[in-house]
Amino acid sequence: MATRNRKLAFTFIALALMALIGFAILEVILRATSEQRGNATFLLGKRWYYLAPVGVPDEMPPVTLEPGSYRGYDPDLGWSIGRLGRGDEPNIREGNAEIYYSDVYGYRCDKQTHERAVSDWSGKPLPEIDGNRYDYVCIGDSFTHGDAVLADEAWPAQLGKILGSSVANLGVGGYGIDQAVMRYEIKNPSCDHVLLGLISGDLERATYLIYNFTYGDVKSKPIYEFAEGRVSIFNRPAIFGDELLQEYQSGEDSSFFPRAKFTWDPALVHRSILDNSYCVRTLKSVPIWQRDRNRPTIYQEDGERLNYCIQILAHLKSLTSKQGAKLTVVLLGEANSFSEAGTGDNDNWALLKSKLDATGITWIDAAAPLYPVFKENRAAVVNAIDGVHYTPEANLKVAEIVAKQVTVVH
Repeated sequence: MATRNRKLAFTFIALALMALIGFAILEVILRATSEQRGNATFLLGKRWYYLAPVGVPDEMPPVTLEPGSYRGYDPDLGWSIGRLGRGDEPNIREGNAEIYYSDVYGYRCDKQTHERAVSDWSGKPLPEIDGNRYDYVCIGDSFTHGDAVLADEAWPAQLGKILGSSVANLGVGGYGIDQAVMRYEIKNPSCDHVLLGLISGDLERATYLIYNFTYGDVKSKPIYEFAEGRVSIFNRPAIFGDELLQEYQSGEDSSFFPRAKFTWDPALVHRSILDNSYCVRTLKSVPIWQRDRNRPTIYQEDGERLNYCIQILAHLKSLTSKQGAKLTVVLLGEANSFSEAGTGDNDNWALLKSKLDATGITWIDAAAPLYPVFKENRAAVVNAIDGVHYTPEANLKVAEIVAKQVTVVH
């Protein structure tokens, strides 16, 4: 019996040692294949292979928008485009060049318009209200802004050329539909028609309080809250700097992070001594990865998240109606998920379109006609510089589609 017990003990010890050695080897592999980016750890270089918990930032970005800068902190929107600003960006035609300019209201414009505005307003207080009237006001994210192309190559400017109409481009990179609506409401430009350029990710962003929170970004943004028929905005002014750092330090005790109810998970900030192990962090992260990857995207799931986004769009419709302007949502495709557009029975936008119809919001599908072009020649649609945004030719195609359908009621 003693001999048998010794054998069992030796077997147990051997298995335990093998497990420890295996754990140690895996720990070494994970550490060797991980990368620290700011306050977030990426695994195997994959964007979605982040490791929970999100770390506490070592430093926070400045919160000021310096005069003449193009992008920066905005207390009402999280971030925005400055007035009379200019900025650099890799460009499909000119390489790394200064291609971004804004006018006196913070709308994107060409270099000549910018320089004329700088001259006209030199030494004068900038106007608080836009007194112009436009035929079209375009709002949205970087696809509407026209990232990596010149101002006159973005689809809003090309639409203006085709129709011979005045167009204001209020697009800002990284915006969700909520920020796009908020910026329109704050700027309050007088117009006949509002066009909201929309990619599917803009719906996801509307549920965030922190831009790309799991990947370590440290920009907070306001969000809409709807209750008992009332519309309110949480996190205005948007917290940044030391105030936001305190929320990261509070972790699970933060009362701020849980307000993003559709994306909040305490495991994202729960920290313990075991989190010094990458193996433990990986095991903790697996359920979150599975949730994020297996959960249908917002526009394909008839649930709380999509209805929340529809409430935001309904709010926009109310704002435009009060001004006497017509609203149209322009559905756009993008390189990572171009098949979202679909055609016929495979139209993955069908649920969103039906929701827009039920809300009385006109839509134009500019993604579906671009998809065959994308399949045949990706370079004709996707900017080779950043691998995401539209080429000038694709922006022209969008403008042509919108120009043909902009008066069509679905």
